[in-house]
Amino acid sequence: MLPNETPSDIQVRFAHPDVALLLETAMLQGELEDLLGLQGKTVLADKSAYIRIPLTEQFQMTLRPVDLGFDGYSEWMTWHEHNDENTNRREIHGSIRASVEVVCKRKGSTFVPLTFTVHKPDLEGVINQALGTIRFHTGRRLAPKFIKGVEL
Repeated sequence: MLPNETPSDIQVRFAHPDVALLLETAMLQGELEDLLGLQGKTVLADKSAYIRIPLTEQFQMTLRPVDLGFDGYSEWMTWHEHNDENTNRREIHGSIRASVEVVCKRKGSTFVPLTFTVHKPDLEGVINQALGTIRFHTGRRLAPKFIKGVEL
C-alpha cells in the first residue's frame, strides 16, 4: 500500500470498531498494571468493556467508556485533531472519557453508590480525578490498591 493510500485513523476505527475497543482496553490494562502498578480487572463485555479497581476501605471503582462509536461499540478514547501552527503539521491527541461508579463492598454499608464522568489525557489522570471527586462529595480519602510489592 502506498503512503497516500494509507487509511485514516477514523477509517480504520469505522472498519474495525471491535478491534479498536480490544486494543484500547488492552492499552489501559497495561497502563493500570505495568505503569501504575495497580490492582484491577479489565473485562470485555459484548460491545463494551469495564475496568474494576479495588480501593481501600472495601470500596470498588468501576470505569466504563462513555463514547459510543461505530456499530454500537464503546470507545475509551476521544481523539482531537488540530494543525500545529509552528510546523503546519496535523497532530492527533487522545484522551479518555470514562463513566465512574464507586460502590462499597462492605456488608451492611449504607454508602449510596456514586456515579460521574471523568475526561483526562490518560488513565492515571482519570483515576486521580475520580479519587478527588469521591473525596469532595463524600469526605472519604480512598486509594487504589497496589499490586503486591509494586508500590511506586
